[in-house]
Amino acid sequence: MNKDEGFLRKRFIDLSNQAYYSNRPVFSNFLGLNELNILHTTDKSLFPCGYRTFGGMKTSERQMAVFTPDAFTIFYPFAVAEITPKYPKFAESLNHRDYLGSLMGMGIKREKLGDIILNDNKTYVFIHNDILNYLLSDFKQVKHTLVNIKIIRDISRIKFEEKFTVIKGNVSSLRLDSILSEGFKLSRKIASELISSSKVFVNGKLILSNGYNLKEEDIISARGFGRLEYVRTISLSKKGRLFVEIHKY
Repeated sequence: MNKDEGFLRKRFIDLSNQAYYSNRPVFSNFLGLNELNILHTTDKSLFPCGYRTFGGMKTSERQMAVFTPDAFTIFYPFAVAEITPKYPKFAESLNHRDYLGSLMGMGIKREKLGDIILNDNKTYVFIHNDILNYLLSDFKQVKHTLVNIKIIRDISRIKFEEKFTVIKGNVSSLRLDSILSEGFKLSRKIASELISSSKVFVNGKLILSNGYNLKEEDIISARGFGRLEYVRTISLSKKGRLFVEIHKY
């Protein structure tokens, strides 16, 4: 265990203790994949109360953890910033890195930002409540494109249409390397190398075994490639091969 990992595990235990002794939900900031993996692999007996994670969508990579001692109704302390070009006709073609760079260029820490979803002329950014007012007053442009921003506090009002490609194909099993290979059109060798090089996460947890068996609706994140959702097995052939549906984000 390195120093940073040890510090983060202690931080999670501290948050769990705060929730237990105050008898109220206590939240982390947004956590990335490595941080989520540390959370999920921390000995649960060290947490006096349980936790859950959420990032705004089923497929969110960046999520907050909430430690809660009982069945509280949870209101996560984040909202959605809906960003649109002020003059669409003159807007540049902007990508995820452009938005992230502009936000962090304002001095906003990554831990205060969740996923960034590009959707045609609208971009959605999950953002911690701590910095909403700052964002509203100071966020004016991305690169050379002037933008408007609207804060949506009730995220249930938004139907996020994150774009994905539906992939249907035959696989020998529901092993992680098999689904990775089919979803990203990789050789089994390259899929195995991705897994062994600590670049593949399932539901936020680092997986190092090629033979890890997936369940329906598992979310797979592969660094440098994107995300997959194993949706379902459609049918089984006479030779025992599985015809599956995968969504590629």
